[in-house]
Amino acid sequence: MKRLTLLLLFLLAGLSATAQVDLADVVKRLDRNRIKASFTCTVQNDVAVEYKGSAVAEGKMFAVKVNGMEAYCDGEKVVIIDPEAKEAYIEKASDLESYLKENMGNLSDLHFSELRFMDKSPDCSEFCFDTGKLDRSWVVTDLRQE
Repeated sequence: MKRLTLLLLFLLAGLSATAQVDLADVVKRLDRNRIKASFTCTVQNDVAVEYKGSAVAEGKMFAVKVNGMEAYCDGEKVVIIDPEAKEAYIEKASDLESYLKENMGNLSDLHFSELRFMDKSPDCSEFCFDTGKLDRSWVVTDLRQE
């Protein structure tokens, strides 16, 4: 499940190569812009997996939809949704940072079909997912509990 969320960091790193934008500039722009992108990429772990999806990010918030799965981060928690399996996982957003940094080398063939920098919006609803609205057939695992 964490592999889905690492795509956001991969996307941000890829922006510098694909859009000819310095990564430091992209990070600065996340504080003042909302960034949307459609993408394809390959992540190589034991097996190469191709991903196709879309992402939106602003500040420390993001939403990624890829290969039928979804991840939403409101800056404090990440909710990962697997509609096919009817499973949802909730993780602390800060727990993902070191994991993402360790796995940067696994990305290849990143391509954007769309990349937009927009003004920030006070509406952050696209970064949130309310697991309370899922019916009883879903399994929700809260991994924030220690």
